[in-house]
Amino acid sequence: MGRSAGSPRGARRRRAVILAVAALVLALGVSVRRSVQGTQIAAELAELQREERALHAQSMEEWLRVDSLESRERILESAVRLGLRPSHEGEILYLPDVTAPSGVGSAAR
Repeated sequence: MGRSAGSPRGARRRRAVILAVAALVLALGVSVRRSVQGTQIAAELAELQREERALHAQSMEEWLRVDSLESRERILESAVRLGLRPSHEGEILYLPDVTAPSGVGSAAR
């Protein structure tokens, strides 16, 4: 005859199977939660990388704009619009380099 269902050995085996199933369910739950977190982090990272590329492109556009606004041609065009003209050599006064005498300025105070 077989062992009876109420034997101590059968109860231990049942408990072991229940614990194994519970451990498996718990492990699967942890795995799913980690997978969800990983997916969320990957999505956030992709969004941050997209923002970084957009900001880099905007930065490059701004540098190009600064370069174009600094160009001599652009400055001359703006000067003409404002009614200004380039100065002639006779209109420029060059001053000699002069250093401030000692005791003048914030150091003497």
